[in-house]
Amino acid sequence: MRQAIRASSPHELAHAVLCREMYFPAHDCIAATAFASRCRRITSAHTVRRTNEAIS
Repeated sequence: MRQAIRASSPHELAHAVLCREMYFPAHDCIAATAFASRCRRITSAHTVRRTNEAIS
């Protein structure tokens, strides 16, 4: 049985999905999200903007 992911924001949801797919990969399945690859960097406009705001 799978447990639902609960998140209060899109950023938190993306992080939860990334962590779940890193530590509990679906064997012999094509990943359903863009966060499945451990080596892929998250470069969406939303995260880039948040990073730039945090730096300045």
